[in-house]
Amino acid sequence: MKKLILLLLGIALLLSVYFISRAQKHDSIPANSIPLSTVKNPDNNITDNNKSINENNQSPIIPKNKRDKNPDEAFSDSKTGQRIIKVLALIRYLDSPASEKGKEAWDNIQKLRDNPSETFNEVAHGVSALSFENETKRQFLIQFASSLDVGKDEKLSFLDKELRDSIYYAKSTDNIQVLVTPSIIFETYLRVSANNDVSEKLLIDILPDASPQVQKTLLSAYNKINPKKTDELIKQYNLKTN
Repeated sequence: MKKLILLLLGIALLLSVYFISRAQKHDSIPANSIPLSTVKNPDNNITDNNKSINENNQSPIIPKNKRDKNPDEAFSDSKTGQRIIKVLALIRYLDSPASEKGKEAWDNIQKLRDNPSETFNEVAHGVSALSFENETKRQFLIQFASSLDVGKDEKLSFLDKELRDSIYYAKSTDNIQVLVTPSIIFETYLRVSANNDVSEKLLIDILPDASPQVQKTLLSAYNKINPKKTDELIKQYNLKTN
């Protein structure tokens, strides 16, 4: 069952990254998606110095917005908000840019890119309210917003918040997409930060708040780009991986 769940997580991640990589490629932006891998047969009972790493030593991150909205409820009536809603409605056609609906989707994406600050702020304001049923759209928007021409610090702050919120929500559901979202956001953070020290510090900070299943995907993501450092982290924190 563990292998099946990890396989499903990997497939879900690839599907989500696929659309954003297509969007980046279409706009001549390099797609540096990092695929999900697995750390050496990680065990459910990851421990830190014989103490469960899942024991909460901090107050849980509780998002301010309730996750119960559809796109047309989460985003504003502004032109930017309406374009985001349109892109999400046509997201399945992004892989068919020559089709009528595909052209419409890409036209709206380009207009959103032409107004990066407004688009980023609109996404940051509304994306956290999207329901679990809209999780793949949430994944898309988080990655899309992180590719916009806005400040790096602004992006990292946004990703940090969404990552912590996603880890919190993943504890209370068996929705595969919700479970894979933390690793998608963390991999996006790795690309945006381009700083292993900063990323490692974040990883160490969030691991205690993550469920065993999410811990595996986070470690897998970091292991893919820095296996040596991941092994050091596993040994340093006495994480059981077999």
